[in-house]
Amino acid sequence: MMYYLDKMKNIILYIINNKKFFIIFFVIILFFIVILTRKDKGSTPTHLPINNDVATYNELTPGTSSKEEVLSRMGTAIKAKLDGNMETYEYLSSNPNFNSEVIIIDNRLSYLKVVYTNKDNKYKEDFVSLYGNPENILYGPDYSVGYTLNAYPSKGIAFISHTNSFRVSEVWYFKPVLLEDFMSNYAVGYDKTPDLSR
Repeated sequence: MMYYLDKMKNIILYIINNKKFFIIFFVIILFFIVILTRKDKGSTPTHLPINNDVATYNELTPGTSSKEEVLSRMGTAIKAKLDGNMETYEYLSSNPNFNSEVIIIDNRLSYLKVVYTNKDNKYKEDFVSLYGNPENILYGPDYSVGYTLNAYPSKGIAFISHTNSFRVSEVWYFKPVLLEDFMSNYAVGYDKTPDLSR
């Protein structure tokens, strides 16, 4: 019994003599507990941090490029619409039925859709060689006629291509997001599996 009391006394003396060390250690542990608790309580960010792999179009990057840069590089729009802090500009594409589109929010490029036709000679491989294989392939209303959406949410790009000809009909540029945010904000009507009833 004396042996254990001596050991306990030695431990208490050691702690008293080194109390600065134990206080610092305790504060560090407390700091990490607070940080981890805050991370768990916070909601998942809608947009991912911008990195070097983010897709660009004509040197324009969603989330980074200013309105002035966009208008300078894209030229004169054929249509413009202002809705609060959101500005939408339409530009002629090679498709007479659909225009390319630019959305600017708070004077910053937010989204850019470029429309192509066969004469533009844009193919799936052109984008795969730049960005790798798609992170996700999504299926929408045109799947029954052979079109899929090839998405790279973390790189801020997605494109619609035909499964047989591999020709690209649209390319979307946006700020990098998580897949769920991409699907709810940009790819509305698309799913991870094909709806064969369409």
